[in-house]
Amino acid sequence: MTLADKADKLIELWVRELAQESANPYKAQSLLDGHFALEVGGKRNPLKSYINAKETKSPPRDVISSDLILIDSIIGQISKVNSKYPLVLKWFYSTGDMKRVAKEANVSLTKARELKNTAFDLVQVLLDEKLGKNYA
Repeated sequence: MTLADKADKLIELWVRELAQESANPYKAQSLLDGHFALEVGGKRNPLKSYINAKETKSPPRDVISSDLILIDSIIGQISKVNSKYPLVLKWFYSTGDMKRVAKEANVSLTKARELKNTAFDLVQVLLDEKLGKNYA
């Protein structure tokens, strides 16, 4: 497996994990359900002019993958270089459409491609640095 393949696999895993965490695992059945506040939280109350607090804690996981810890630290490092890098990777790997990425990032199509390629190259460099030559 090449370094590019490993980076691609890890980014896909990271995006999939982000999609799972953002979904609300607590669905309310009725007002008497203990999770009703979790589902309603964050929605506008028509009687008040502010937004209620929302519970964002995800349920505990059985096993935490070392690959997830690795890619999360790499994404954290590239976000320090440019805050759009993780967003562009997330949008591209979740949609696969560069036009949509450009629209979401509010940049031109050429700039979106450049951001994605640079972010992917940075992920490869940091992955190579963290794993050394053990990725083969």
